[in-house]
Amino acid sequence: MAAKKIDYDTILACKQGDSEALNLVLVHYDKMITDAASKTIINDQGKKVTVVDPEVKQNIQQTLMLRHQQFSLRKL
Repeated sequence: MAAKKIDYDTILACKQGDSEALNLVLVHYDKMITDAASKTIINDQGKKVTVVDPEVKQNIQQTLMLRHQQFSLRKL
């Protein structure tokens, strides 16, 4: 199943600082961001567990928000 794309109007609103549009973008990319911020560690029982580093996740989200506002748009 193909992932739903973010429409042009949402990206444009995000670029203009619309918080609702920005939230839609963050929700859209949440799984990828969470995966990128995850790491596997060995717990006290010696088992491998995957954990999300909240600082890394927040950094990725902040970078995404900043980059969307700087993104150059042209309608095709």
